[in-house]
Amino acid sequence: MVAESPENEPKQGLTAQALDALLALLDPDRDRAGEKYEEIRLRLTRYFEWEGCCFVEEHADETINRVARAIQQGKEIRDLRAYFFGVARLIHFESLRDQEKHRRIVAELSNAPAIMADGDGSEAALDCLERCLRALPSEGRELIMKYYQGDQIAKIRNRRNLAQTLGLASNALRNRALRLRSKLENCVVNCMKQRDGLADSGTNIYGQR
Repeated sequence: MVAESPENEPKQGLTAQALDALLALLDPDRDRAGEKYEEIRLRLTRYFEWEGCCFVEEHADETINRVARAIQQGKEIRDLRAYFFGVARLIHFESLRDQEKHRRIVAELSNAPAIMADGDGSEAALDCLERCLRALPSEGRELIMKYYQGDQIAKIRNRRNLAQTLGLASNALRNRALRLRSKLENCVVNCMKQRDGLADSGTNIYGQR
């Protein structure tokens, strides 16, 4: 069964109504339904671990959230287990596309200190960048991703459209993106220092206490 889940569906929290709809479908008995819920979550976590994903628990929760919303919205699901893993595969593919976008940003940030410093630097930087991007407010994360998205020609077009959408002059957009870039550079460097045990343990990845 192929799960009909929109690509890059915005992440949303699980409402009480959607959770109730999912649990009711898992088992009429609430306690057994809760046990099945935890079993499914564990299986999803292991699936994302096996695929080598970062943030496996977040991906598992997002899979459950999407399935629960589909059930709440009245979707008829004949094989719930197959549907869960169909959605999980979609989320995995989305994460791969996101990683490729993030690699481009890593390339843009390659002049930052400590990034690409050794043979494993690119992977370490990618992992740290994932964490730093997730720690940004959603509007900042969306702006920086769109600002660096695409090849040279597409990038120019994307930036022009982004400026129009935000109602900003091109210079104002550039300045905002540069401030975010600087913040990300500092965050990635601090994150990599934390990985190596060189950072102050009392600070977060943005160097804040």
